[in-house]
Formats: sequence, structure tokens, C-alpha cells
Amino acid sequence: MNKLSLRDKLGYGGAAYSDSVSYSLVGTFLLFFLTTVAGIQPAIAGVILAIGTIADACFNPVMGYISDNIRTKWGRRVPFLVVFGTGLFVTLTLLFTSVHGPSWFKSMYYGLFTVLFWLSFTGFYIPFTALGAEITQDYNERTKLRSFASFTNLVGSLIAMSLPTLMVDFMERLGMTEGTAWMITAGLIGLTAMLGVIATALIGRKYDLPAGPDDPPAAKLNLAVMIREYIEVLKLGPIKYLVLTSFMFLIGYEFMLSDLLYYLTYNWSMDSVGISATLMFRCIMGIALVPIFSWAAQRTDKKTTLIASQIIAAVALCVCQIIGVGTYAWLGVLIIFVAVIACGYWQLMPAMVYDLCEYDQLENGVIRQGTIVSAHGLVESISSGIGAALLGLVLQFAGFNGEAATQTAIAENWIAYCLTYIPALFLVLSCLMLWKYPITRAVYDEICRKLAERK
Repeated sequence: MNKLSLRDKLGYGGAAYSDSVSYSLVGTFLLFFLTTVAGIQPAIAGVILAIGTIADACFNPVMGYISDNIRTKWGRRVPFLVVFGTGLFVTLTLLFTSVHGPSWFKSMYYGLFTVLFWLSFTGFYIPFTALGAEITQDYNERTKLRSFASFTNLVGSLIAMSLPTLMVDFMERLGMTEGTAWMITAGLIGLTAMLGVIATALIGRKYDLPAGPDDPPAAKLNLAVMIREYIEVLKLGPIKYLVLTSFMFLIGYEFMLSDLLYYLTYNWSMDSVGISATLMFRCIMGIALVPIFSWAAQRTDKKTTLIASQIIAAVALCVCQIIGVGTYAWLGVLIIFVAVIACGYWQLMPAMVYDLCEYDQLENGVIRQGTIVSAHGLVESISSGIGAALLGLVLQFAGFNGEAATQTAIAENWIAYCLTYIPALFLVLSCLMLWKYPITRAVYDEICRKLAERK
């Protein structure tokens, strides 16, 4: 077993930071920005977010196929990291720019840049995640690699969740409009996201080797071949359980992620400092959980650790809602379990997807990390879009008014349910799917042994 260096682990974590800082900024603030700054109705704003993720779902398989089959002197993954990492900076800046005009124009503008953002996100995320499967094939080293990535991922969440409200408030005090303040804030965060992806591209050159004279030529983009590959991947027994797990989880997670800002703003009447402090606490708790999840996954396995953490967190969300989150102490408890949910999934699920690559190699005799990662990512995109659309509809149904400083009791109740009961339901459903997932540590070790015998 070749142990990875600290430099390699941290370098790989650069794009994990970019993944989180951009995903968290959009997931936490975009719906809120559209409904309260841009002046778009909640149901329409939810549809805009859903359209973006559906376009992303369509791009996912294309990106995975190209990433697996392209041949360049810079490698298969690195060129995409550089190009689409730059796209993150541009699209985030324009996505959080307040534009004026009729409702149809604003809907078209934000719909377009939501789509372009997700294309940029997937354009770097698929090659980045596939690169992780190539860096190491060792079960424990993969868990450690994802633990480092999870740490930098949570640093990204810390920045994306705790700084925007403070930065916007600070710039407004300097005399800027709220729209201008959001544009600058998103642009600065987008710049750090671009730099993080480039950092991973630099370390990735060591593992993403350039095409040599003896390598097969790059495969042309053939729609029929691409579809056939994805059908083969989706026919793999274990992948259907991970797909269903992620589908259920991410619908609930999208509710929780996007609703939290509404909950703190309206149910708790927090100002920018209070919101920033609460979201910072959530991220700090997530960072503290990284070594705990890593230890638990290595002592048992990833599947057991993930199921246990999600079930405990789902019960805790319901208990908090039933008892009533009326004090800061109970709010702290609620936020801790929100962190448990996020940290457990994003730390362990990518490593479980990596394990499918060796299973596919054993069953089909091919190496196609990008295809497997993008097949899973396709489902993640669809489920996130469904979650965003459903949240927008629930807020519209509850009578949410983005122009009002306070909301009705009914609206506040549904904002609370969208953070507790609804995510808890989807967490339980996701764990039921994961329970049937067959690749444990022992099974994976047997897969690796059989692959070694073939060489």
C-alpha cells in the first residue's frame, strides 16, 4: 500500500473547497436572494433552481464520458479543472447580480446563469471526483483522502455560509446597494473557488498522466456508445442502492440547506451577525466531526457509519421540532445535527462511489471512473432540483412574502417543518435504500484480491 503524502491530500482538497464554497453559496443563499433581493416569487424561483439542476443532470453523463475518453498532453482530468474552475468565478458573479426589468426578463436572466453555473460546477466536479479514484485504490487511504477533502469542504462551507451576510451588511454600510454588495460578495467567493480548483489541477498532474504514443486514441463522442455505457453502469447491482440513497437524501438536504436561512431570518428574527454566527457554528461542528466519521468508518465501515449517523440525526430533528426550538441551547442542538447530516454524507458517500469503480472493473473489465461518478452525479442533480422546486412550492403555499419583514404564523410553521420533519422523512427513506447496499469493507477487499489475481 502506497500512502499518500500530506501535500497530495491537501492539494486534492483544493477542489473539494471549491465544490463546497460554490455549492453552499448557491444552495444556502440563491433562493433567498431571488425571493428577497431580485423580487421573484418563491414558486418561480424554485423552478429556476430546478431548471439549472436538470440542465446539469443532462450535462453530467456527457462530462463523465468525455472525461474518461479524452486524450491530451495535459491528461484527462486536469484541462477540465482549469477551464471550468474559471467558469465558476464568472458565473457566480453574474448569478448574484441584481438586474432590473420585467418579471419574464429576470426569470430568463437568472435561469440562464443558473444553468451556466451548474454546467461549470459539473465541468470541474466530475473530473475532480474521478481523479480521486485514480489517486489511490486502497480502502483506508481513500477514506483518509476523503477525510482531508471533507475538511477543506467544510472550510468552504464555513466561508460560504458565515461570510456573505456579514460582507453584504458591511458593504451596505459603505453606501453600496444590496444588489451590488451581493455581486461583489459572490465574485470574491467565486475567485477563491477558481483558485482552489487550480490548486487541485497542479497536484493532479502527478496522477493524471498525459497521453503517450502507445495509448489508444481518444474516443469520439458517440451518443449511442455513451448511453450504452451508462446503461451498463446503472445495471451494476450495488449502484442502484447508492443512487436511490442519494436521491432521497438530497431532496431532504436541499430542503434543509436552502430553508435554514429563512428559518434564522424569520423564525428567529436574526440580523446578519446572528445568522453568520449560527452558520459558522454549523461549519465548526462539521469540521470537528470529520475525524470522528473517519475513525468510525475505519473501525466499522462506511455504510454502517453513514446509516447510524443519519438515523440518529433524523430522530433528533423530529425531537427538536416536537419539543420546540425556543432557546439558543435547543437551536444549538438542532444545528449540530444539521452538521452531522451534511458531514456524514459528503465525507462518506464519495468514497463509497469510488469503491464502485473496482466493482465495475471486476464485473466488466473496464476502467471508467468518470462515467460512474457522473451517473451518480446525474441523480444528485435531479434530486437537488426536485428539492429546490418543492421547497419553493411549499413556501408559496404557506404564503411566504419576500417583501415583508415578518411572516404569518402559518408561513413560519412551514419554514420550521422544511428544516425538521420533511428532511427527517427523506433521511429515513435514504437509509432504507442504503441498508441493502452490499459493498462492505470485507466485500471490497475481496474485489481487490480478485483484481490483483488477474494481473
